[in-house]
Amino acid sequence: MQKVYELDISPEILELLGPNLYTNIYYVLAELIANAYDADAKNVYIIDKGDAIIVEDDGTGMDYEHGVKQYLQVAKQTRHDESTSITSGGRRRMGRKGIGKLAALSVSENVKVITRHESDVSGFVLSRRVPKDRRLKSIANNELVFQRICGNGTSIVMEKPEYKLNKTLDSWRRNILRMFPVISKDFQIHLENSSGKLTLANFDTDIVPQLGTMITIGEKFKSLDRSFHTDYPDIQEKILRHFGDNEISSPVTMITESGEKRTCHVTIHGWLGTYRSVRNRKRNIEDFPDNYISLFANGKLGVFNIIPEIGRNRMAESYLVGQLHIDAFEESDLPDMAMSNRQGYKTDDPRYVAAIGMIREHLFDAALQMYDTLSDRKNQDKYAKKRKDKLASEQMLKQKAESFVNLIQTNIAMRSTGTPFTDQEAQSIVKETVGLLGLKQRVDLNKKKLLISHAGCDKEIADLLYDSLVFNSVDPEAIIYTSCDDAISRIPEGQPLYDYLRDFFVQSISTEMINTLFVVSEASAKRWAPVCEVGAAWITKSTHKIFTVNGYRPEQPLDIGPIYLNFNIDEEGIHLSKVNADTLRVKIKDICNQLGAKPRSDNEIMAFIRSRVIID
Repeated sequence: MQKVYELDISPEILELLGPNLYTNIYYVLAELIANAYDADAKNVYIIDKGDAIIVEDDGTGMDYEHGVKQYLQVAKQTRHDESTSITSGGRRRMGRKGIGKLAALSVSENVKVITRHESDVSGFVLSRRVPKDRRLKSIANNELVFQRICGNGTSIVMEKPEYKLNKTLDSWRRNILRMFPVISKDFQIHLENSSGKLTLANFDTDIVPQLGTMITIGEKFKSLDRSFHTDYPDIQEKILRHFGDNEISSPVTMITESGEKRTCHVTIHGWLGTYRSVRNRKRNIEDFPDNYISLFANGKLGVFNIIPEIGRNRMAESYLVGQLHIDAFEESDLPDMAMSNRQGYKTDDPRYVAAIGMIREHLFDAALQMYDTLSDRKNQDKYAKKRKDKLASEQMLKQKAESFVNLIQTNIAMRSTGTPFTDQEAQSIVKETVGLLGLKQRVDLNKKKLLISHAGCDKEIADLLYDSLVFNSVDPEAIIYTSCDDAISRIPEGQPLYDYLRDFFVQSISTEMINTLFVVSEASAKRWAPVCEVGAAWITKSTHKIFTVNGYRPEQPLDIGPIYLNFNIDEEGIHLSKVNADTLRVKIKDICNQLGAKPRSDNEIMAFIRSRVIID
């Protein structure tokens, strides 16, 4: 029988969709791996031959009459209800739209498809440019060759690929696990290029050991706990948390494809955590970011990263990573909410709205709080060591200063009797002076440089000042900000507030003084801590700037002579006049210069201010 491979789609549509459907080679690989998964494959082979990228699986393969002809019906929905949602091998089917087969055309203009089911072997060339009769070129029998499989299966050969894979298999591994984490002993992915071979058989041990905190959701993911280890077992119960199978779930009323109303339960499973460190994470430019929260449905990637949608640009968010599974997104009798290229969902779908709400309420902030807990615990040890070193340096400086004074006094007394300084004595004085200067500089470097004094209810203004300074290269470690979202600038856990502040307000033998930004309002005037900070700044003559809220008039002992800046705040946000916005720019630059930081350009600072305040 002569086989005819007739494509059931307009050739113009294929030429339009093929090269534009996917934006990255790994999205394409994830689509082809998903097809293999739906074919009940146990092994998928990804082979880079330089002039071709091959994805081959040992699934059921396709016979000509029932498999290949259906494959060539592009955009024909592959599942409609529960009965069509389960593969013959018992897996929940990932595919639905019937266009994933076009994924390979994003990589190559011509793609060979070779498939075998039992004794029936077929092969044809899927092309962006299809003849008007829609008949694809068949592959000669002697060219129907598989690379790794002997029985049933399918091979997709992307010739002369326009996208390139990373050079190292380790980079493949990292990126594929971000796109397709459904790996187990029953579904393995084998990677191969000129440098060697690598098998992906277990997801757990790849990323969990890199985490400093972790939340698992659902019994299926609780086993990840076994791979989690911490250097701080005394706080493990605060940085490792588990939610049961249905703890994060919300009922949503939907209209089915058949027009009936029914309630579906949007339930989240998966894991979310924060890295121990983000230093040198993105090792190759081709790599996907390590910082992401992905959404999956039926094991298939739907959205790679929702952090930009739900985050608030806090520094701690750069440590977040997670993969959340929401199978309600792919219930077969409900409307399809996935974008055509599987790189996003329809954000107005009630299921998506419910899921994002639950992630915000139950997971996102909880993960950041766990990060803060771990950071505070780390800072305890770090601060204790710094404090010990600081006290030792100050004590040494004091002793050396006293010795230096005695040396000078002795030599002055000698000179008053007519005895001149010897060369050796002069060199000793100079050497002692240089040594003192170096030790003083080291003491000064260990001191905090800036305090943001505020009442808790004025946090929004204090956040703006803090973020503006960090944006302009001020080191967060140089700032004390007790309400900071980033633990690096907060007072270490367990350290008494006033003892900590006294270290930096009280003048030691080092003359380096702390700068203070006062955010003052009706509320701060009635709070004990801000009032104490005002008094301390007055006693030590600390350099300070004043920022007022909603027209509050500051009073002495604050230095109310210089122009102070007023913020108005209401339900809409923070308001500044054009003049005050420019005044804020000037003050930010001045603070940066005082702290030895290099501020950004005037235009960049103003753009940042405009992004955070309403300029009236």
